[in-house]
Amino acid sequence: MREYIIDERTKGRKLFNFVRNILPGLKNSEIFKLLRNKTVVVNEKKTESNYLLNLGDRVKIYLKEEHFDKKGKKNKFRSINFKLDIVYEDNNILVVNKPAGILTHPDKKDYKNNMFEYVRSYLYKKGKYDPADIFTPAPCHRLDKNTSGLLIFAKTHEALKSITKEFRQRSTIKTYLAMVCGKIDTEFLIASRIYDNVKQENMMTTDQIIITDKIPDKEEFFKNNNLSATLVKPVKYKENASLITVELWTGKKHQIRVQLSASGHPLIGEKKYFNIESIKVQKSLNFDKYYLHSYKIKLNNYNEMTAEIPKDFQGQIKKIFN
Repeated sequence: MREYIIDERTKGRKLFNFVRNILPGLKNSEIFKLLRNKTVVVNEKKTESNYLLNLGDRVKIYLKEEHFDKKGKKNKFRSINFKLDIVYEDNNILVVNKPAGILTHPDKKDYKNNMFEYVRSYLYKKGKYDPADIFTPAPCHRLDKNTSGLLIFAKTHEALKSITKEFRQRSTIKTYLAMVCGKIDTEFLIASRIYDNVKQENMMTTDQIIITDKIPDKEEFFKNNNLSATLVKPVKYKENASLITVELWTGKKHQIRVQLSASGHPLIGEKKYFNIESIKVQKSLNFDKYYLHSYKIKLNNYNEMTAEIPKDFQGQIKKIFN
């Protein structure tokens, strides 16, 4: 049996997630069974899986010691060799410049080569994280695999709650750099509904599209609209290609990619959201991928953070616009 006393770092977590972190080898169904059978109790009582843990709660898990063995995870972290490009770090958060081509989270095909594992390995080697810890450092948001740039990880549960709340309230300012098809020489706002494409896996669909160069007040816009919104501004442009900044007012999956495509300006090199003209431009400029970089983030109570533009992205900018 082990007993855990909930502290400031872990209060507010759901009981189910807490147990899953302590016992990562168990299936979800097995964790639910432990809760039903009172193998896991809170303050000596049977407790529902969605219970939010409070400061000072005592969680007891009545299992043999071998169930808590995490030596395998420790060895795994030792075997990971990846140099993080760290933009900012304090006791609460770690902000990294993610390279393009790397997942934020593990998926079914790759459990080791992703930013989630790289960050945990980095903190483990620094002595700032142990797999036996109640809280596991976690990303506060996600970047698509082929998108580079600023990615925020929380080191504590309180930091995770605080920053994800900021994202939900749209108080965080997130700015991206992108290379798109066509000439963009004026700023405009794209707003639309974005939802899963039921016919194609890992694809999004958009409708109710609004494109306007009369930029509304952000708070006023969301009082009157239940849409996802992206603010586009030109940086450099030619007839067939433009370098733009993109400010995310919301954060739906694939939002920038799908809304730029809906506006008639897909990312050059985009293989999911494209049109005939963007394919022509992609071939003429010899792009083998798209370029989208999370360039700046301004969190509440933090200075603005910026991430260096990847060298290959810089090379494409010089090639096209110089």
